[in-house]
Amino acid sequence: MNHSHLCLECGASLSEGVYTYSIDTYGFPLCQAHQRWLDSARVAEEAIKLYFALKLSNVPVELEHNDGKKTIDIAVPGKLYIELDGPFNSSNDQALPDLLRSFYSLKGGIATVRIPSEFINSHYEFNLILDRLVEICTDLKKTG
Repeated sequence: MNHSHLCLECGASLSEGVYTYSIDTYGFPLCQAHQRWLDSARVAEEAIKLYFALKLSNVPVELEHNDGKKTIDIAVPGKLYIELDGPFNSSNDQALPDLLRSFYSLKGGIATVRIPSEFINSHYEFNLILDRLVEICTDLKKTG
């Protein structure tokens, strides 16, 4: 049976061997060039997981976006910045509501969402965050 595997980043066709290695190593189907690109990325594993989940949800994101002043973990250029924070010093009971409220804050004219990386490793919080980000990006696309 011949399966067509495509790179999640560029859409290039993948051989069965490259596909299998990429899934086993990275968790995503990537061509060899994008495997090297990911190896050189300087973002946390959680940012990579969220980045590819957003791409799979058809959100036009960039990993390690440079805004001219600093590098943003994940960006919908000109519309939304997503930063993943290290260990969070607040209780989870308060952190999630704070995070959800922060989706609507603005910084420098572009909404910036700060996500504690520990939420990306929790199935429930990850799916909730992903759903909200996709919703926000869909709304941003509608408004131009």
